[in-house]
Amino acid sequence: MRTIVTAALSVALMAGAREAAACRCRPDSPGFWENAREAKGVVVAEVTRYLPPDRFGMPAGFEANVKAVVKGADMRKSIVFRTDGLSCCGVFAGEFPIGTLWAFVLRPQDPQGDLGMCESRWMPVLREKLPVRVDHLFTTEQLRARLARDRKRD
Repeated sequence: MRTIVTAALSVALMAGAREAAACRCRPDSPGFWENAREAKGVVVAEVTRYLPPDRFGMPAGFEANVKAVVKGADMRKSIVFRTDGLSCCGVFAGEFPIGTLWAFVLRPQDPQGDLGMCESRWMPVLREKLPVRVDHLFTTEQLRARLARDRKRD
């Protein structure tokens, strides 16, 4: 009996290790700007509510109201983003506090928002311009301008 339990535990641990190795985020994965440059659409949206909890008691995602379309022509007023913080490389809904603004890279094949796993498909957005320059923080207008500059370079 002890051998059977040990064997079952070994198989379970190996399966978990294989899943973790397959999902390891690569350092050369594209970042937000590379994804935004290639995407059909990028929106700025405000997180408005969390979805009902999943079976583990965690919010199953969140809803965000679209405040601006900075690339493309997405017509949705709100987008539901599903999250799975318990899976390998998953994202917790709580990482997106209610009331905060985010830029989301959209993919046309996803009817709901896709946050991706190892790729950056989101970035916080400032409501007002800072008095000093910070390279990784942008307002909606600064984001729109940078994406327009990137399009001109291509």
